[in-house]
Amino acid sequence: MSFAFWGLTIAMSIAAIGIVAIPLFSGKPRFSAATLLPSVLIPLIALGIYSKLGSPDALSVNGARADRSQVSTNSGNSGQSNKGTASVASLVNGLKERLEQEPNDADGWILLARSYEHIGSRAEAIAAYNNAKSLGKTDPTLDKSLSGETPAQEQVVLVTGPSLRGRVALAPDVAAQVQPSDTVFIFAKETAAQRMPLLALRKPASELPMTFELTDAQAMVPGSHIADYEKLVVTVRISRSGMAGDTLNGFEVSSKPVSPLAGEEILLLIEGNSSGDLPTGGPNNE
Repeated sequence: MSFAFWGLTIAMSIAAIGIVAIPLFSGKPRFSAATLLPSVLIPLIALGIYSKLGSPDALSVNGARADRSQVSTNSGNSGQSNKGTASVASLVNGLKERLEQEPNDADGWILLARSYEHIGSRAEAIAAYNNAKSLGKTDPTLDKSLSGETPAQEQVVLVTGPSLRGRVALAPDVAAQVQPSDTVFIFAKETAAQRMPLLALRKPASELPMTFELTDAQAMVPGSHIADYEKLVVTVRISRSGMAGDTLNGFEVSSKPVSPLAGEEILLLIEGNSSGDLPTGGPNNE
């Protein structure tokens, strides 16, 4: 184990103990949930991140990137509690950066969703949990706590914001090999070779041929917006295992670069040796 990891954990534990000890020596031993919560959560989250990902590198935070992806914290806590929450936020940002390099770690996304939920960052928790679900991983507790209607401001984006929409169809020879229980993954990247999808959607193969729409609601990175990208490539993949990294018999197709602002329909036909998209208005398998 890394000396840096244990040094950070011990330092944070001492800080957490100080949060509780200072009121005792001041003669005002008044405790509240806001005072005690950091002393418990800080060491637990630190150890949880280590045990789940198996490397203290998950705790490393790139300063410049952390500044761009700060985790929101509740403003009603005391000054001491805010310091503890900020330390937890640093750990969470470190885990987020780790997952950007290893996006297929479903357990890591679950841990990130739980961590975001603990510090009150609901939108980020939902996005992280959606990533886990796209990899076939679910959690009953998160299902319950993160369920609910989309916030009003996100609904406006869904209705009026830019999007990538289209239709997925199967060639007859492919349709004969696809089962209703298979999974269809639809995701968008800046290039087809990019590892981390920017947007992702998961649907059952029983809905084929199907229509789709990718919006900010399917963002894999919290805070990212589809309008920030000039052009994106949409890829459709069939998976029998339900895991995003698995492709059934090479059944995958990618579009040409498309502008999210163009509003054009993307028609994707999956063939045995498919490599591109159909022109708008092209044939389908109905």
